[in-house]
Amino acid sequence: REGYNETHDKKFLKRNPVLEDPVYRAAFKEAMRAHMQSNLLAWHPIGYDIGDESSYTYFRNAFDFDFSDISLAEFRKWLQADVYADLAALNREWETDFANWADVLPLTADEARESGKWSSWSDHRTYNEVAFADFVGFIGKSIKELDAGAEIAISGTQLPGAYGGWDYTRLMEHFDSISAYTSGGLPDIYRSYSKRTPLMAWWGYSSSENDLSAMLWRCIFSGHFGVAVYNEDVILNPDLTLTERGRWMKKILDPVLAGAGALVWQAEGLRPLVAVHYSQRSHHAAWIAGSDGVMKQNREGWIALLNELGVGFVFVGSREIEAGALESRGFKAFILPWSQAVSDRESAALHAFAKGGGYVVADQDAGIMNGHCRTLETNRLGDLL
Repeated sequence: REGYNETHDKKFLKRNPVLEDPVYRAAFKEAMRAHMQSNLLAWHPIGYDIGDESSYTYFRNAFDFDFSDISLAEFRKWLQADVYADLAALNREWETDFANWADVLPLTADEARESGKWSSWSDHRTYNEVAFADFVGFIGKSIKELDAGAEIAISGTQLPGAYGGWDYTRLMEHFDSISAYTSGGLPDIYRSYSKRTPLMAWWGYSSSENDLSAMLWRCIFSGHFGVAVYNEDVILNPDLTLTERGRWMKKILDPVLAGAGALVWQAEGLRPLVAVHYSQRSHHAAWIAGSDGVMKQNREGWIALLNELGVGFVFVGSREIEAGALESRGFKAFILPWSQAVSDRESAALHAFAKGGGYVVADQDAGIMNGHCRTLETNRLGDLL
């Protein structure tokens, strides 16, 4: 970071390790195989936690990885296969004039801010999310090749954002269990994509009795089946009896363990009629505006409102909307929580949804950018709102 900040030389933006590098993957897999065979398999682990507070950068810190040759080559393949019909379409969107795919190079955040052209930067951020999810999937698959019944877990989940790589629409399919953080509406995001994945909230710290009780029940109703205790105070005496704090934690947990928690967790919820937009591109847009924290608060506000009203809801991602999820899943209303970036196909789907009688609800600046974070002259959702 210091080298890049001083020179702005992209050689400092080469990630080490490069997650797409086949040589690195082969060495990683071999080291993991040796460790599992020497230290783990004989004990028949109930699960494998593949990381804690992992991310593509460092937590959610902004850094424009990865400009290594290997990663850029894979980025260009992804652009051709999944994003643009041809090089001319990319040049129109990025406002560039590349003659060959091999010349395609995204802007850094500094370059994008100076030029006012954010599409290539946002495409690069999306590819980072794809690469991070693919590497997580590679780890899980490699473990299951040695232990077919392995449960793949992760701990210290991060908030979605422009950096860090945490796109839950891509990541959740790779986890069999999660030791989960709960800020920023994360429990409802897990619930929307978990497919009954066992979730355990990190619980304890130095929170008050009332806060812990409220958090526990919120998590249970969001699909959690247990807690992972992290405590800043001692809860066990040397003779293994409970301390005062341990006793009131037990008091909170007793009714859950007596059956109420299992009853809720095993119950089938009613089909939700409200969908809430999950948009990674809008996280990119919020970062561009310097308002990533405001977007988190906005999401928390909508969640609190819907919960207080007793309205069932789930998050629905951009790719799901483009594929027709609003109609196929029978939603009656769709909420855009500061969804600044809306793709062409999302816009078409929302117009069709509204024409068919669905309600489209938005707060601020919905649809002012396209699906690549390019600001539009006319708000594409203005006629709906």
